Formats: sequence, structure tokens, C-alpha cells
Amino acid sequence: MKNSINSHLALPPAKLILILLVSCATAARGEELADKFKKLRKSLDQIQAEMEKLRMDSQKVQPKDAMKGTLAERLTNLTLRQDELNKLRDSLLKELKPDRPGVKELMTESLALTSNWKEFTSKIQEFVMSSGETTKVVKAEKQPGEKEPTTKASTNVEKPDEQPSAEEIDIQLKDKFRDPELVVKPETCGNCHLNEFRSWQLSPHYLTFKKMHRKSKAKRIAKDMGIRRMKSAALCQKCHYTVMKQEDGSLKAAAGISCESCHGMAKNWLAIHNDYGKGSNKDTESPDHQKWRIEETTKKGMVWPEMLYDVAANCYGCHTVPEEELVNKGSHPAGSSEFELVSWLHGEIRHNFFVDNDKRIGHMISGDNKNAEATPGRKRLMYVIGRALDLEYSLRAVAKATEQGTYLKSMAQRVQNVTEFLKKIRATMAIPEVDAMLAAAGSVELKPNNPKMVKAAALKVQQAARKFMMKHDGSKLAAIDSLIPGPEKYHGSFSD
Repeated sequence: MKNSINSHLALPPAKLILILLVSCATAARGEELADKFKKLRKSLDQIQAEMEKLRMDSQKVQPKDAMKGTLAERLTNLTLRQDELNKLRDSLLKELKPDRPGVKELMTESLALTSNWKEFTSKIQEFVMSSGETTKVVKAEKQPGEKEPTTKASTNVEKPDEQPSAEEIDIQLKDKFRDPELVVKPETCGNCHLNEFRSWQLSPHYLTFKKMHRKSKAKRIAKDMGIRRMKSAALCQKCHYTVMKQEDGSLKAAAGISCESCHGMAKNWLAIHNDYGKGSNKDTESPDHQKWRIEETTKKGMVWPEMLYDVAANCYGCHTVPEEELVNKGSHPAGSSEFELVSWLHGEIRHNFFVDNDKRIGHMISGDNKNAEATPGRKRLMYVIGRALDLEYSLRAVAKATEQGTYLKSMAQRVQNVTEFLKKIRATMAIPEVDAMLAAAGSVELKPNNPKMVKAAALKVQQAARKFMMKHDGSKLAAIDSLIPGPEKYHGSFSD
């Protein structure tokens, strides 16, 4: 092992860090963690470089120049982003466990090579040096990039968790396919989806870009939070705008909540999405090619309408407003208390120019320009999944609470409210997944500084919701029809 350590010491610091991570993590998670840390480090390095450039630019500008404030605001946004990435890194660090002989020695001897990222290495060193855990692995001398053997492991191998940790889920949910560099803007989508684009232009999601920052309530919140321009503030951008990266590296709001806010940033999958096969169009595309196109675009981050849980998760990620300081300090509303998936998706933001048929939900019928309601079966799925997501994201919001106050009180009340709705579903018909959701919610105390237990409960709710989606198409859920909001309760006016 000593020889292996010495050979590692000759590697560049970046390469060495990845090896350390693979060494410190369990065998099943080593390469995944290494990849996550590699991306994090790259992002942090880029942010640091941008911040240094902004500081230099700021020194060149006269104190009274209007550009001075703009540069300062961009620097503030970068600082916020840096803080977010650091928190993300810290959550990953909690997973690290020394499981191989010589790891401690390797860590100690390599610190000199990683002095350019002292905080990172010191955190790892502290963890490794303080931990006495060891875990046997199938192959102690596994090299970086080498795949795990496919043969059955020996009985002394620690079995990796079959389900991701609550921290992992947070990471997966946060910024999934949300890179501003991947945004193509809604006008690009509108080139083909003209009806949907026109419908979006009449919606609050579109008007946010023009009107949100002008509202007196928004101005007051921004002032309380020390925000000069909403469109440039990271705290506001992530829920109220579609953000694109500019040539100078800054992040700029390009639109309100738009196509890519719900269906994923499109740059990586747009060309595939538009490919119907040689000599074919959307009406003549073969079933095999359609299947390939759906699979490939999904891999690259597209969220199809059929992926109800994933689409709706984007809604609840913002409509719960999981920002404690924003609520307690800025007096921002603690979520949309009346948000319910069926009524909101059938109101002002409805853009359903597709119909259900034998091929798949969402297949377009040429020439059908009717902005239709969802089918009864689809509404049933929406209703149950909407309540499930409300519970999951309300729990995730509670997990972020660090003090008593309006934020915690509101989020805890939200959990209690949606629990009552789920109980009504259970009273109407037996759905095991709903029982699992209620059990998860009832297993935790909704109090400050209880993130581990509450996020674990949220994860159980998510697992139950996804299991429900796999088992049901809505056809056997007619018993809950009386619970589903009708047109009289749709959010906002809508005219066909």
C-alpha cells in the first residue's frame, strides 16, 4: 500500500483528489461522489475567477458610476451561488467513510499537494482522522475508473444502500438540468409549439417578467432582503424567472417561468426532440423511432408531460417557498397555500393541445387546436400526485427550519393540511402508497433543526408517490372523483 501511496503523490492535485474520494467512499458510491466533487470544484473555481474579475472591474469604475451598483449586485449573486455550492459540498462530505487500508496515510501525505483548496482538504482530513469506521470491500486495490466486478460479492462486503440518502435526493432535486448555459429561451420552443407558446403568453408565468418587480409588495420584500434588482438576484431568479448565462459569465433573467422551467433546459436534447427519423415528420414517425426519441431526450434532461411527478415537482419546488429567511425576514408569503395541481393546471396556465390515445399520453393529433382539459384518469393521477408532492415538499421546507417563526409555523401547518386531504383519499378507497405517505408524515416531529429525520420522511413520501405512478393509469381510481376540483374551482379564468 505504501508504494501505491507514493505513486499517487506524483499525480496532479485534481487527479489525486478524485482518487482520495474513491478511496474514502464506499465502493458503490466512490466514482459517483468523485464525479460530483469534480463538477463542484469546477463550478467553484469558475465562480471564484468571475468574482476576482468583477472586483477588478469594480476598481476601474468611478464611485458614482451606475455600473458600480450593477457590478456589486453581480458580485453578491455570485457569493450567494458560492454559498449554495459550499453547502452542497458539505452535504456530500457527510457521506465519506474511510473503507480502505492506507487511506489515512494517503490523506496525511497528500495535503501539501492540495493547498489550493485548503478548506476542502481540511474538512476531509478532519472527517477521516476522527472516524474509526472501516468497511471491507471486494477489491481493496481498485484503481480509479475501474468498474466494480459483476460477480457476486463475498459475504464480508458491505451492501450499499438500495435507496439514495435524503441528502442525495436533495442534490438530485436541486439544479437538476438547471444549468443556465443549457437554456434556449421559450421563443425557440414556440417555433413548433405555437399554440402552447401563445397560451403561455397569456399566463401569469409569462407576465412575471414584465410585472413582478413593479409590484409594491415585491419592492417591499426586495428592500427588506437588501435586493436592489429582482431580475438580477439569485434568490428571486430561481423561482420567478428563466435565467440564461451571458457572454460575460453573468446570469440574466431572459423570461418569466417558461417552457424550460418545467420541461428542462433544452440545449442538450432539442435536436433529438425535433428528429422524427429520415423522411418522416411527427405524424409519420415510426413507433420504434418515437420510443428511441423519448428515451434519448429523457436521458439528456427533457421532462415529458407524461412524467407527471417530475413536471409537477417543479411546481411545488417553488410554490412552497422553501426559504426561511425570505419568509421570516422579508415577509414573503410562505408558499401558495391554495395551490392544488388539478385546479391550477386547468386554469390560466393550461396549455394542453394534446390528447390521450393508444400510443401514449401526450401524442399530438394534427390540426387539433383545442386547449383541452385532461382526461378523467389523468385528473385522478394529478390529484393524488399533487397531494403527495405537496406533502413531500412541505416536509422538505420544514427540514430547512432553524428557528421558531412564521416560516416553520406555515410549513408545519401545510403538512397538517395536506395530511387531511390524503386521509380523505384513504377514506374513499384503499391505496397502499397513500398509507405509506401518511405513515411517513406521522413519524416525525415538525420542529426546528431536525433536518435528518424530516428529510428522511420526505424521501419516503417521494418513493411512495413514484411507486403509485408506476402502478396506476387513473382508470381504477374513479372512487376519488368527488374529491377532485371541478371547473368552478380552476385557478383563474380560462376560455377555450
